[in-house]
Order: sequence, then C-alpha cells, then structure tokens
Amino acid sequence: MKLLKAFLLLSVFFSLFSCGSSSDEEPFVFAVQEEQPPVEPGEKARRLCLVYIVADNNLNSYAKADINEMIAGAAAVPADCHMLAYVDDYSSSRIIRFFNNNGVGESETVYTFDREMASCTVADMRLVLDWVQTNYPAEKMDLVLWSHASGWLYDDGRRQASRSFGDDGVRDSGDARRMNVEELATLLQGLSQKPERLFFDACFMQCAECAYALRDCADWIIASPAEIPAEGAPYDVLLPLMFNETVGVQAIMEAYKNAYMNSGTGVVLSAVRCSQMENLAAAFVDAVNAHLHPLMRPQYDNLFAYLPGGKWNYSQKFPNYYDVNSVALKYLPYEKYLPLKMALDAAVPYKCASPMWVSGVINKEIIVSATWCGLSMYLPRDAVLFPNNFNEDFACCEWYEAAGWCEAGW
Repeated sequence: MKLLKAFLLLSVFFSLFSCGSSSDEEPFVFAVQEEQPPVEPGEKARRLCLVYIVADNNLNSYAKADINEMIAGAAAVPADCHMLAYVDDYSSSRIIRFFNNNGVGESETVYTFDREMASCTVADMRLVLDWVQTNYPAEKMDLVLWSHASGWLYDDGRRQASRSFGDDGVRDSGDARRMNVEELATLLQGLSQKPERLFFDACFMQCAECAYALRDCADWIIASPAEIPAEGAPYDVLLPLMFNETVGVQAIMEAYKNAYMNSGTGVVLSAVRCSQMENLAAAFVDAVNAHLHPLMRPQYDNLFAYLPGGKWNYSQKFPNYYDVNSVALKYLPYEKYLPLKMALDAAVPYKCASPMWVSGVINKEIIVSATWCGLSMYLPRDAVLFPNNFNEDFACCEWYEAAGWCEAGW
C-alpha cells in the first residue's frame, strides 16, 4: 500500500546501513559504457525495463507524476535498451515506450487495449508481459510492479481488505481484484524470460513469505518491508542507473533513499538474493521447532516491527511485519542464532534506510532499530485472543511449511 498521508515537513538526515557485500555485486562502480547501435522495436535489446502500473485506484495522480519522471529519465536511456510502462489508470489501459531523442526524453503509446483490463489477474498480466517480451525482446529484463500491496496477506475473493500485490478497481464491474503472491510466482515462472531484478514499488513486499514464494522468479527482489511514500521511486534518477550494467542493486536502492533526503517521510529498502531463500528457510526449521513454537503470547515485547501494533478494522487489516533478525536475535540462543544469521546475510546482502520513516497506517514515525535486517516475517498469535484470520492467511504461504511452522503445530 503506498502511503497517502500528508506529512509534516521534517529535516531528516539519511544514513546507509549495510549488512554485507558480495564479490559478484559492485554497487558503487560507475563506468562509462561504450555507445551501442540503436535498437528498434522488435529487435533484441541489451536490457528491457517494464514498469507495470496498476493505478485504477486512488494512486491515479501519482502514476501521472511517475510517468513524467520516466519521460525525464528517458533522456539517459541507452539506444540499445527498451524502456516501457504498462499503465492501467482511469484512462484506457496502454503500453508506453520511453526513449532518448538526442538527449531529450520522449514517450509514445505503442499499444492501447480495446477493453478494460483486469490487471491483477493472471490472464491479463500474462497478456501484457507476453506482448512486451514478444515485441520488445531483450537479453536481460527488469520488472517493476507498481501499485498498492500488503505482502503475504491472502485475498480469497471474499475478504476485500486482504491483498498481496495490486488493487485494480476494474471500472464498470465494481470488483477490486488483488493478486496473491503465489499467483504472481506461477505467472513469472511461466514467462519466456524471467526478470533479472524484480522491483516492487509498493508497500510491505519484502517479507520472507513473499521472497520464498518468488524464489524461482528472479535473481534479485528489491522492495521495502515497510510502507513507501505515495510518490514512490524517483524514476528520473533511477532509470540511468538501472540501464547501466556496472551499477549494482545497492546503488539503485541508495539513489531511491536519497531522493527522500529532506522529504520528512523516509524509506526502507533491501535486496533479496532469491537463490538463497531455500537455505534461509532450512535454517529456520530448527529454530521454529525448538524456540519459536511456544510463543502463543498476545504480543511480542521489544521486537522491532515495520508496522508496530498492526491495525485491523472493517476496511484494513495488517500484521506487525516483524523484522527477521530482531526476532532471531531475541529468541534464539547464540549457537542457534549464528547459523541463521549467516543464512540471513546471504539472502539479504544489501539494505539501506533513512533513520526513520512515517507510517500512514498507524500515523506514526518509526525509528530504524540497530537490529534490523530489511526482511519481515509473521509471528503466529493465539487465534482466540486475535481472531483476525492472520494465522489462516499465513498457512496459505509456502514459507509456512518450508520454515517449519506447520511442524511446530501452528
């Protein structure tokens, strides 16, 4: 869910928090790339970036602003790359191409759909992605998913306050469709080419439950475990970085964070290396069975959470989104914590955050804890004391079984 509150102007100084490095990731190297021949639509590009915008909702005006940022950023898009956006807003659903015209960013609509698209259904999202990959093929692909989101929460078609990615109003039908993360995973696994980097410009998507479900769908997942500002990513700043092969994911996240240097809102981001998620789940099994399963307490004291206190009412419901490292550090003995921490650092090697950010859900400033790792998780609660379906939703996640929660009797 993108943050929609109006915030007091604060003077905020940002800092970088890093939890590791990797030999195959050079995040701060900026090298001049050789000029390549221009690539035409239909020809294979060096890199494709598709921003999938689901804004048939109250984010419509923010989508317009981001499209203008993409036009500005297109001035730095290399000639051998494709930059596209699928836009489902209050106008006809369409695909826009952004390109560099002699140092000036420009755009053109290259396809308009002849019907109202249900952009959070597997069928229509696949239609868009297949069209893009067929008409604008590339050696590497970045996919940005832009909309409201709430991480692993499950939408069964009845509980309209539950959603994972997206909030598509589907005008004329009155249906507000969301896409469960398992649906998204199945869709992305079936593509002719999986994204190298899957970037969620949406709230709460950097959680263990989502990252595990998407482990075979991309090399990297860049997302926030918390809320992000409604304005989202600064595309005029990010596009030049995303198309530069010498720039790593941490530099992209850092540029995103720096855009909110004096905004008074702040942002939290991390990068998950998808190939390490199964190892992280395996490391959790023993910890869950030995140390976490008795925790049927009404609240977890002194744990850093990305939405402390959570919230649920007739229209919204969110868990606390506890930080994985904060949970492990508090409840595990050192000999159990150390191997889990090693697996966690391998799975989440990069993170950055402002010292604080503002939560619109609970209308509160949240200060980043020294124990934070950039990945959230759910802790089951006593269903009698907290009858909010969170445990039921959690049991729908692959992470529930892979990390040992089912064996622990939850």
